[in-house]
Amino acid sequence: MHDGRALPTHGSGLNPTTDHNGIECGLCHQLVNPDGSEHPGQQSAPFVANSGGASPEGFYGSGMQVLAGNQVRYGPYANATATHPWAQSQFHRSSQICGTCHEVSNPLVGDLAAKNGAQQPLPPGSFSGVPNGPVAQKAAFQNPPYAYGIVERTFSEHLASDLSSTLVGNYATLPPDLQRGAIERAYEQALLAGTNGNHEDGTPRFFSCQSCHMEPVVGEGVDGPVQPLERE
Repeated sequence: MHDGRALPTHGSGLNPTTDHNGIECGLCHQLVNPDGSEHPGQQSAPFVANSGGASPEGFYGSGMQVLAGNQVRYGPYANATATHPWAQSQFHRSSQICGTCHEVSNPLVGDLAAKNGAQQPLPPGSFSGVPNGPVAQKAAFQNPPYAYGIVERTFSEHLASDLSSTLVGNYATLPPDLQRGAIERAYEQALLAGTNGNHEDGTPRFFSCQSCHMEPVVGEGVDGPVQPLERE
C-alpha cells in the first residue's frame, strides 16, 4: 500500500520478491502514535489519522498507519542494542498500536448508510452522505474508526473492558473465571521480569493485547550478547 502497489485490487501489481512476505518486522517498528504525542510521523491531508487541534485524539483502526519516515526503528526499551538507529516508544507497549489494524470500519457504510452504520449517528457536518462527494468530507476522514461503519471492534472491546485498565500485578483481583487460560499464562510470564508483573524497566504493565499475543519471555536479543530479555 505505502509503495503504491495496492491497485489493482486482484494483486497482479504486487512484487513477488518482497510483497508476498506479508507484514514484516520493519512495518510495526516504524509506526508512531497518530496523535503525535511521542514521535513525529508523516501525514498528508486529508489522510490524517487524528482529530486535529492542540491535543488531538488518535484514530486507531482501519489500517490508518502513521510512519516515522526515517531509518529509526521504534520499540519499548530505552537500552536496546542494534546495528541500526533506534528509539524508545511507549506506543509499542500500548494496545493502541494493535488497534491500527484490529479495528475495522466500512468507510462507504459510514458515510452513506442510516446512522452511519453505527448505533449512534455521527454529528451533522462530520460526514458527507453524498455519493462521489469530496473525499475530505467523508466520515472516514473526520471521525475515529470506532464511531462509524462497524465491521470489527476487537480494539474497542478490549479498551472498553476493565481488563485494559487492570495491572498484571493485580491478577488476583480478577474474577475467578478469568484467572485461567491465556490470562493466567500472561501473568505467570510477566513475573519473569522480577518486577511483580510490571515491565523489566519498572514501567507499569497492564493487560494489553501484547500481554497474551506477545507474552514476555527470557531469550536472546537480535544483536548484542546473550542475556535475559523481556519481549513485550
